[in-house]
Amino acid sequence: MAFKYTPETGTNNIESYPTDPTDETAARQQFMDLFGQVRDYVNIHDNYAVDTGAANAYVVTLDPVPTAYTAGMTIAFKAVNANTTTATLNVNSLGVKTLMKKGGTGLFSGDIPAGMIVVAIYDGTNFQTDLGFVSHEANIAPHAAATNIPRNTTANLTYYVATTGSNSNNGLTVDTPFLTIAKATSLIPQIVNHTVTINIAVGTYAETVTISGYLGIGTININGAAALTDEYLVNAIYVSSCSIPISVTGIKCITTSADAVSISNSTYVAMSYIKSDVAATSKKGFMVKNSLVVVYGCLMSNRYTALYADQLSTIASRDWTAGEGNTFGIVSSFVSTVGKTGTQPQGATPEATNYAGIIR
Repeated sequence: MAFKYTPETGTNNIESYPTDPTDETAARQQFMDLFGQVRDYVNIHDNYAVDTGAANAYVVTLDPVPTAYTAGMTIAFKAVNANTTTATLNVNSLGVKTLMKKGGTGLFSGDIPAGMIVVAIYDGTNFQTDLGFVSHEANIAPHAAATNIPRNTTANLTYYVATTGSNSNNGLTVDTPFLTIAKATSLIPQIVNHTVTINIAVGTYAETVTISGYLGIGTININGAAALTDEYLVNAIYVSSCSIPISVTGIKCITTSADAVSISNSTYVAMSYIKSDVAATSKKGFMVKNSLVVVYGCLMSNRYTALYADQLSTIASRDWTAGEGNTFGIVSSFVSTVGKTGTQPQGATPEATNYAGIIR
């Protein structure tokens, strides 16, 4: 008997192919033919495809067609569009599944640049990608890892962003600005040992400002207005896993479906003149977890909580514009501390604590 590989029935079938080997040379040739068939089949029918979906909603079609999602299923796809927020993957119309970073954290804007090949493994609930790390010091900024951005700064950097700009500009002058804030942040190396400044012009930016995974001895400053404003608009602001000082000034957040500002696992973050007054009564204004934060001159209205401190956070809360329509002004939870000076955010319940939280 001789071996033959047929994909439909697998590698265990045995049949004449085309005849039984008559000597050692013929047997060796049949095995070589078998390995060649397996190689060719894998090369043609692997789990790789080019995305045919839209930004944040990736779609791939594999051949052979999988019949169901199974834990451990590995997919590689080329993203046609960059993501601008959390993203999903749908394989052969088996259903939409959330794409996550390693360890199960959500994606941020720009984590998947256009043209990037993404490897995703199904964990039984979501697809975990090869992007980023959950751990703090090891968290390589995904955009830096996926491009040719240097690993560390070598001098101060200043970028300009305007709604009249283009992401094909160099972003280095007022006259050659980028179009998006995400483009500017994507050029920041993971290790920041100098001062990085992003200056934003008046306008509406349909994106979330995302600052994630930076370390070093430098600072990152994102500058809008020098006071509370209705002219510098973004969806929301997310800061996570940064061990350098981060400063954001003079921006209004207009999302109604998420917390306006989310800060987590960061050493020092200063938020000045940040405003949100759209109706989002089930969402928080500032959501702070495991971070040291200064909040100065801000305004949060029509939120469930204007300022929420959680998971061992320490917040200096200074000189707010009081705001209105909040259920809670300040909440301190899980051994967090909020220190107040000057006017504070208002709510139907001005202050509340739980799980050994402190407000003083």
